[in-house]
Amino acid sequence: MIKSVTPELIQHIKDKNAKSKAWMDAAPGRWSSMLVEDPKHWADYEIYTIDEFNHYMAQSTHYEIYKDINGISPRWMNYESMTTAEIEAENEVMYKELDDQIKKAKQEKEDVIKKVSQYGTFTEKQLKKWRVI
Repeated sequence: MIKSVTPELIQHIKDKNAKSKAWMDAAPGRWSSMLVEDPKHWADYEIYTIDEFNHYMAQSTHYEIYKDINGISPRWMNYESMTTAEIEAENEVMYKELDDQIKKAKQEKEDVIKKVSQYGTFTEKQLKKWRVI
């Protein structure tokens, strides 16, 4: 039996792209990637349904966020044994961790600027050039 990409999947992807485009159009300068709408592309990945697509997207997100947070790719993960909901739950935990890292880095930068400012008035550009921040 030959599997084929469902029309519902392609429509789902088109709807996601339309939403992304509207979001970008609402505020020039915003950027979002667009999803491939060609059924052959998804068939090559053995993704035929919306459920398979959602699992793939959750898994891809997890892989990239994990790499951003930890500096290594989680190649040992067995995503096929996990449900989409399980992966998305892990993603939520990692989103919080990533947000915490961003807040911490911002606070550290502000602390350094405050400390250095006791020696004079410097621009952020100068501090970056001198690798202070």
